[in-house]
Amino acid sequence: MANFGGFTIAAFSITVDTGALVPIAGSPFAAGSQPESLTVDPGGHFAYVINQNSNTVSVFSINATTGALTPTPDSPFPTGGEPFHFSMDPSGKFAYVANGLSNNVSGYTVNPTTGALKEVAGSPFAAGIEPAWLTVDPSGKFLYRNERAFQQRNHVQR
Repeated sequence: MANFGGFTIAAFSITVDTGALVPIAGSPFAAGSQPESLTVDPGGHFAYVINQNSNTVSVFSINATTGALTPTPDSPFPTGGEPFHFSMDPSGKFAYVANGLSNNVSGYTVNPTTGALKEVAGSPFAAGIEPAWLTVDPSGKFLYRNERAFQQRNHVQR
């Protein structure tokens, strides 16, 4: 889980019989500037963390035995303004970041060996006002996005 105010990522092992969470040795792990969300690739090899304050995505390799996180070389990778959410296609070949302030979505190819991100041609893509959450359908053919709906309430004084 990303700790927005603490600049860390908490990691837990899951007890198979009960579902109870147990902190992983070394957790919490240092993350980027204001980590907003965290996504693990479909193969379980890499964790991707949105760093909202620095407009980047940090990539960590995941130790398959312990679950410990280690920053990868060349990380972090640039995004658009105020990145909010990271999503991957089911194959782990492509990744997407919702950039709320830029009103677009950054698209990347994913290096299967290092987890590194490389922007795809035409990225970023227009995505309407304040894209926030993204999900790719199970076939990998469609990406859906939701926006943050901030409502301002006018207070009437009597």
